[in-house]
Parts: sequence; C-alpha cells; structure tokens
Amino acid sequence: MPNYHFESLSPDDFQRFVQALIIGVYPSTQCFPVGQKDGGRDAWSETPPEGMGRILFQAKSSRNPQRKDAPDKIILAVEKDIDNLDKELLKSADRYIVATNVQGTAALNSGSIDRMNAMLTEKLDIPFEC
Repeated sequence: MPNYHFESLSPDDFQRFVQALIIGVYPSTQCFPVGQKDGGRDAWSETPPEGMGRILFQAKSSRNPQRKDAPDKIILAVEKDIDNLDKELLKSADRYIVATNVQGTAALNSGSIDRMNAMLTEKLDIPFEC
C-alpha cells in the first residue's frame, strides 16, 4: 500500500485536502475557510445524498500520526471541538463525520477506535463516523 505522507501537510492544508475529498462525495457541501471562527464546522452539507440528512464534518490531523500518543491527542481534540460546537448547529445536524490521518488501534474496549466511539456516543445524539 502506498504511503502518501499526509502528515507532511499542515493542519490547515490537511483540512483543505479533506474538504476536497468531501466535495467529491457530497457535491453540495459548503466548506469553510480554515483558521476562522466557524462554530466548529469545517464543512457542512445541507442537502447530502438521499437519506443522509444534514452532515457536520470535522478534520483533525497529526504531524506525527505514528506516535503512540497520536490517537489520544485526536480523541481529545475532537472532544474539545464537540464541547465548543455551536449548540444550535449541532441540534440541526443529522450526522457527524470526523476525518483524520491517525490510524486507530483495535484493542477491544481500550483501543482508540472504541474509545473514540464511546466518547462520540456520550457527546452526540446523532449518528457519527470517524
């Protein structure tokens, strides 16, 4: 499998890259400029494909995604973003999607994938993907 070195992208460039990918799948998505007060939305799809509802997108990257603590830092960053989200925006979303360059770990109940899912389940009342 090729290694694309996404970690060489700055956080702003990673967000722009993710936004470009999102537009390919959800063409009606509105992407927001990086580094501005956006209420916690890196992108927002008001009219996604049939049955998907309104989608709130968040991009999170690490310059060192192979570091052992990278998954923990991503979980904390996403949790902080959710805590700071505009509550009305979150109420109007039907789905929350996080994109990251950090690979999850699979240990049952203690791996970063299960811990991220547990945190998102606790914080959100809508379906989510990471």
